[in-house]
Amino acid sequence: MFNNVQTPSPTEAAKTEIIRLFQIESDLTGKRRQKILDLDAIRHAAAEGVVDGTAGIEDAAARVAQRQTEVAAAEEAIAITRQRRVKAIQERFKIEARELRASAAKCRQDAVDILKRCEPLLRKLSDLQGITYDSTILLAQRNGRWTGSYITGAPIEECNPMEATGDINAGYLAPRSRELLNQAKGLEAKALALEEREVLLDGSLNRPTLAAVLAEEHFTNPEIVAPAVHVVESWAAAVEARIRRDRPELAGRVGQRSYRITWRNGELQVGHCSISFPGVNYAAGDPTFTVGAAA
Repeated sequence: MFNNVQTPSPTEAAKTEIIRLFQIESDLTGKRRQKILDLDAIRHAAAEGVVDGTAGIEDAAARVAQRQTEVAAAEEAIAITRQRRVKAIQERFKIEARELRASAAKCRQDAVDILKRCEPLLRKLSDLQGITYDSTILLAQRNGRWTGSYITGAPIEECNPMEATGDINAGYLAPRSRELLNQAKGLEAKALALEEREVLLDGSLNRPTLAAVLAEEHFTNPEIVAPAVHVVESWAAAVEARIRRDRPELAGRVGQRSYRITWRNGELQVGHCSISFPGVNYAAGDPTFTVGAAA
């Protein structure tokens, strides 16, 4: 039996690698999130063991330290995966640009081949008419509604391209060789855009919930590198802890707040991030109460 499985193109393989790295990062983020939850339980259980006399301080500390080490390892792995994803995205741009240029070169060569095959026919036409025709004559076939010369009154069948009068939709047909050249130019333009394209590493978002922030394309598109999800979650947790400490009456205002995050080069700019509560501080002359990074 024949194997019908097709080998993916270099561009498809490059895109698959980006998705693979993105999935690894997502999986590591989930594991880190779970280890953080486990850490709180382990810390509490270890402390109870010390109090109850069922565990020594050293053993309790070792259990906590082990889980902290696992969290740190997950974070380091996430950082490495993100670095590789940036490089994979850059490589994808280069690979696709090369494929586009190769396709453009083929289109140009096909156009050249067609024109070469037309040369004997053009020579025959030249001999019959007593003038030399080149391939540009192939671009003069009228299309649409044309009439004779408005100036000389010559009928349409006696008018050259400059003499005929075209209606609104009148134009000229593009022969196959011209269509191939147009395709080549379009492919080359796309290739140039890819060669000049940079990985999207900067941005900002302002959404009513943290979930809405993390649901944006910046965090779901493998070819965009926003801040690591665990960094955003840690920042939000720290700021929300400060809100509970300093303004507990605002802690329950779910949906009545605004999460604003900004990042540069894929890194969260903590000094430019905040959680705001519109309309809270009117009495103080400030229409918005904003909480930034924890003090």
